[in-house]
Amino acid sequence: MKRSSGSLLFTLTISLGVIFSLLLLTGCPKSTIVGKPGVEQPTQPGKPITKPVQEQPEPSASTPEEFYELGEYGRAERLAGALIADKSLPALERREAWLYYILSAAANNHVHLAQQALKNWSADEPGIENDPVWHDAWMGVTLRFPAEEAREKAQAASDPTQLPTLRARAQAVLALKADNSSGMGSALEGMTNFYNAMSAKEKAGFEHIFADQLRWQQPGLLGELYSHINAENAIKFPYTIINLEQGRRMLFASSEEQRNSGRQIVESLASSGLLANPQLAQNIMDQAAAREDAISTLPGNMPSKGTVALLLPLQGRYASYAHKISTGAQAAQHALAQSGVGATVVVIDTETPGWQQQLAALPKSTVIGGPLTRDAYDRIKAASLLQGRAVFAFMSQLPAGEEGSLAWRFFSSPQDQISALLEFCRSLGIYGIASFYPSDSYGKRMNDNLIQAVGAYGINVTPLAYPADSPDAWSGSVRDLLQKRAASPFDAVFLPDTWPNAKGIVPYIFFNREDRLLIMGTTLWEQSLYKDRTPDASYFRLGVFPGAWDSEGGTPAHYNLLRILTQMGAGTPGSAAPGIPGLNDAKADFWYALGFDFVRFGMNMGLPDSGIGEESWTAQQVNSRLQQAQHIDWSMAPLYWDESGLASQQLFLFTPTENGFAAITQEEMQRRIEETKRMHGRRWSN
Repeated sequence: MKRSSGSLLFTLTISLGVIFSLLLLTGCPKSTIVGKPGVEQPTQPGKPITKPVQEQPEPSASTPEEFYELGEYGRAERLAGALIADKSLPALERREAWLYYILSAAANNHVHLAQQALKNWSADEPGIENDPVWHDAWMGVTLRFPAEEAREKAQAASDPTQLPTLRARAQAVLALKADNSSGMGSALEGMTNFYNAMSAKEKAGFEHIFADQLRWQQPGLLGELYSHINAENAIKFPYTIINLEQGRRMLFASSEEQRNSGRQIVESLASSGLLANPQLAQNIMDQAAAREDAISTLPGNMPSKGTVALLLPLQGRYASYAHKISTGAQAAQHALAQSGVGATVVVIDTETPGWQQQLAALPKSTVIGGPLTRDAYDRIKAASLLQGRAVFAFMSQLPAGEEGSLAWRFFSSPQDQISALLEFCRSLGIYGIASFYPSDSYGKRMNDNLIQAVGAYGINVTPLAYPADSPDAWSGSVRDLLQKRAASPFDAVFLPDTWPNAKGIVPYIFFNREDRLLIMGTTLWEQSLYKDRTPDASYFRLGVFPGAWDSEGGTPAHYNLLRILTQMGAGTPGSAAPGIPGLNDAKADFWYALGFDFVRFGMNMGLPDSGIGEESWTAQQVNSRLQQAQHIDWSMAPLYWDESGLASQQLFLFTPTENGFAAITQEEMQRRIEETKRMHGRRWSN
């Protein structure tokens, strides 16, 4: 039932006073979280303008939109550009490719290229410049320019001849890039006027895009926007969306007072009838309810026998990974509780100001998982917070000389991927391989790692780079590669590129009448194939790639994780887990397993009977304790540490299938290779 305007106005007016007081006191919610955190909170000045750091998790994506949402703007731009070049691409997919090519180019600091692409899109699809989708792209590009230049472009787009949907977005740019309070207030009023001239569908779309932008604004800017809300305009757009965003942030704060106030605001807006897109508020309420339900299922009367801390970026571009890790950690709390062990898990948000002080306040005996990014790791090191602590970074590499002495690794490395593939080659009797790699930083790094590793396996490698951003040149590059076989024979090809690009490259090998090569990918394939559940696997019957998570499991820990995630309502609903009637497979992935395994591992490292107490850890103590702590029941691929503290992960091997991917054994691949060789003569006899 909708509330009356008078009742709603009273609710929002009271809320304004509460929030303003809290803003003065706190600026923005901060939290040290025990258990599962809420949704991510914005810290970047604008979603489409964030540049990813160098060290980052591998993306779990297969489309430009998914890469963009994960902050993988380089890959999003490259893939979208390749799609645009495909003249046979369906119209709707082509429109999406243009949109994310433009947004990704802007995020990659290719702002003028993005601006030119807006014009090219108009030429490619006449009339698109009058569509709100084009206006969304224009807004994303314009926000990437320096403030003064962005305001100039927005003023030009405010011309009376332009459509209200574009003029409204221009006013949004002026508000978010304002250089004074008067300009911000005027732009907000302009947004109201142009919003009123839109259709219901256009209003809903604009609410969504503006709410999306607000999520990524700094708390200070949101506070400035909020200061323009008063009793008269609180029930009008865009003030309703500003109010909604502030309510969302408060709803996921650590303070009960802030959460209650935030809940009041979001619930009022959800039932008010003021939003053309009420699902915005409903989604926030659903997320909050899921969080509270999950926390309420944790046992509350069990004394803690140990504490494990996680350093995770709960906001920004890696928030989706962080939330899965923390959910997996919460599942580990449940698993330990069922065994009579109480565990406290402290989650520190590395995107919140002052998080280093929260880390410093923890007892040095606390076993710490994370951080997830190189930037956060460097901050810890600069603050001398690694000394005397057992810090296990969720990173594929640590700076030279630091692993096993200053910090440790709880993550697979590129060398682990390559070792798994080279050992597989040797088991198949393959001692000559080609490294066919993209000329980007990732491809070069993986090629270098391969060349450094092959000697230990008695394998020869033939390297050749292909242009990462020029799909039109891939056919010629494949031909050049195959011509090298005469001088340097090889029976396998290492292809360290994304799954979408691999699907574009491997057919060229077949077109050159070669189908007998083992095609080896990296974990990039695994994570894309989680989404691409119906790939064309005909070219990849001899394909293989490593991964840290086997969905078929096999260990008690694996099935325990699935069972608990199902009870918590976490994960993506899927089919029944194999061999366990009545158990719904929550479609856990590596990131859930990472949190699940780390908490149990951390408790194994630092139980109170360890004799360490509140003393600092020494590197020798950590390396010694690792020899015992690593023998847990792993839900993901097992990690091992040698006596010097260097980590390695025994990765699984998979092959692409019509339903995504499946585990592959040496015996099965050997059979496929022999069968392919027998069929080769017949296949190319003509």
